[in-house]
Amino acid sequence: MKDEARAILRQFEQGEPIVSEDGRRTAAAWDHVSPTAMIAHAYGLWAHEMAAARPGGGDRLEEVVRGLFPDSGGNRFAGTADDAVLLTRGLLGDFDAGAEADAKGLGTLYNLAALLHAAMLRSQRAVRESLRGSVVA
Repeated sequence: MKDEARAILRQFEQGEPIVSEDGRRTAAAWDHVSPTAMIAHAYGLWAHEMAAARPGGGDRLEEVVRGLFPDSGGNRFAGTADDAVLLTRGLLGDFDAGAEADAKGLGTLYNLAALLHAAMLRSQRAVRESLRGSVVA
């Protein structure tokens, strides 16, 4: 998944059309990746990498997504933490979760931007904390 997301981002940056290889989506929908899709891919890639970096056991993706809510102030994402997990699963290729998130109207630019913003805040905070830890040590 991570390599596929990076390949899509590279193709978009080079102005190439993006074609789905899994056959579940029509090629017309993937002719060109929109800025919304870029935000979705960036957030999905971040969530995937954060979940993969966690120790095994439990639902690592759910832990990562739920961990965003203290950073997002609770009022940016128009839904619950469960909705954010559902949307994230859909972005990472779970077609059932994606269909459910779509039926709930969660896949909006506003929600995607809110999740990416929360992810960026989480990453910035982690960097600051690691810098503070290295200065103290």
